[in-house]
Amino acid sequence: SKTFMTLAAMAFLYGMYCYGMLACWKHNFKTYAGIRDRQLSFLLSLGALSNAFSRVLSGLLLQKLSFKNLYTGVMTVIVLTAFSFDWVIRDSESTPVAACYLLVAFAGVGTMMTAFPVICVKVFGSKVGGQLYPCIYLCFALSNLSAYTLYLYTDSPGEMFNILGCLALAGGVCGCLFNDTPNWRTIEKREKELGLDTLRTH
Repeated sequence: SKTFMTLAAMAFLYGMYCYGMLACWKHNFKTYAGIRDRQLSFLLSLGALSNAFSRVLSGLLLQKLSFKNLYTGVMTVIVLTAFSFDWVIRDSESTPVAACYLLVAFAGVGTMMTAFPVICVKVFGSKVGGQLYPCIYLCFALSNLSAYTLYLYTDSPGEMFNILGCLALAGGVCGCLFNDTPNWRTIEKREKELGLDTLRTH
């Protein structure tokens, strides 16, 4: 369905920046920010905490916000960090600043692992949504592979992160077009209100 294809594209484009950053952060931080190995290990530990915290936070936010609002907010942050990464890291050469960029990527991974199963169940139902989520997870794997390939074949961090920023913009557009209440969900809701689903069961 169009709804599923849009959601799959959103998952793929969402994961590109996060996995792109995780593919190249050690090389970039050592080369352009002069961060030593011991500091890199500390940043990795902070990244794990960011990942765990974002899973809890995104679960809480989904009780108050719609998936589209959460997705749009995260993609906005991703676009800003992607386009600003190269010149900020080069100019600042600051470990705390570099840490902020890395934590955004780890938090992004944690958020998508929490938010996308929820929207699959909401849109497609518990049975079909559970069957479809592995396909969405496959999109994360494809974005991981694609981001690493992009890292291998781009000439500079600036070029790579500009491409990732453009892909994130495309993901934001997909998010705006995504319909989280497709026709079949509207029909099901109306049937429940009228009690027709119970009559059909009997």
